[in-house]
Amino acid sequence: MYTKQQAQTLIKCLVKLTESFSRIPNRKLESAAMFDAQDVVPALGFSKGPLLASKSETVLGLVNHFVETAPNCKALKMAGAAETAMDYACMMHRAKVVAQALRSNGCVKGSIVATHQERSPDWVCSVLGILRAGAICLPLDISLPVSRLAIILQHSEASFVLRQEEEFNDRLQEVCNASGARAMTISELMTQEGADAAVDASPSELGEVYAKDSAMILYTSGSTGTPKGILLLHEGLRNWVEAALHLFDIGIDQIVLQQTSCSFDMCFVQVFLALCSGGLLCLVPSGSSANATFITEAIAAEGITFTGATPTEYSNWYRYGDHKALLRSTSHWRTAMTGGEATTHATLEIFASLAKQVDHGNTPRLFNVYGPTETTVGATGTELSYLGDFKSANISAGKPLAGYLVYVMDTHLQPVPVGIQ
Repeated sequence: MYTKQQAQTLIKCLVKLTESFSRIPNRKLESAAMFDAQDVVPALGFSKGPLLASKSETVLGLVNHFVETAPNCKALKMAGAAETAMDYACMMHRAKVVAQALRSNGCVKGSIVATHQERSPDWVCSVLGILRAGAICLPLDISLPVSRLAIILQHSEASFVLRQEEEFNDRLQEVCNASGARAMTISELMTQEGADAAVDASPSELGEVYAKDSAMILYTSGSTGTPKGILLLHEGLRNWVEAALHLFDIGIDQIVLQQTSCSFDMCFVQVFLALCSGGLLCLVPSGSSANATFITEAIAAEGITFTGATPTEYSNWYRYGDHKALLRSTSHWRTAMTGGEATTHATLEIFASLAKQVDHGNTPRLFNVYGPTETTVGATGTELSYLGDFKSANISAGKPLAGYLVYVMDTHLQPVPVGIQ
């Protein structure tokens, strides 16, 4: 059955096609216009997200704001390890040293520098240092088999690999040698002569970084199973972060959980939402990222306010984690973002169940974000209600985020009116 509006749209389409073929009887079907321009215009307007005034060209500028205004505030720590805490000043000091040392070793603007490190504060410093040097960061998941790493390093033509302090696997070292990538540890960079001089270096001495410059390459499995490199620009990262801060209404006292693999774009949602808002990034040890008990206990013990996870992760935390810890977490857990796979009513039921089991009435706001990695994390987002009768409602992918344009096209890549599926 059609609604009245759908029936009217269908009639308009038939009339438009009839008029088109009456004028040119031998035209091809795909060349015939189905919709009036006046019907498409509202859809084009609906497809535009709001515009926000950018505070910086890059995420580095957003992070630097808090380095300058809140240098002694905690920026990074490992979950369950207070002694690993690092403030904004220390974090940027190490990032500057990494940047200067890379450049003194031949890294130039646009060089590709991979990271092959355990999740840690020093890994974050490596990422920031690579970006600060004007290079392109290529994060490599340490769990990937050597054969896959070899394909990625050779395809990307990476110049450097910042590796773990422990000795490289011999096979991995061979891969680096074969691809022409120089493997170095962050300790090597930190102890190089003159490295500390970078602390007072001006941006011009390190190479200016602009919005249109390439920032990162993320490798996905690709539709054929062969790793596919996706290049992200600085302006894309910055735009996404500013749009997300706006959507989630993020404040300066956030404590963000970081449990996602560095090869997945959601990892950098977590990293930059924390550091670009003056918050604390709480990193889960690489070996515990799939441990639901560890993560749920960390959410409670660390006072986590923001989580970003797939629906599957939220399901695992709820089913296999520390249930009492999750309930305790609702007193401070403000925002839960989900993405990376289709969100179902089962995800909403998890949060609805938590809401029914707490007395204080505080449960996280749940947001659904959608978009391919090519759009830099996501292009649409919305808050989902899990209170009341939510089971009968469709789960929305949301409206275009700030700074994004999202068009619904037909099979011939022509925009369609609102309401057309």
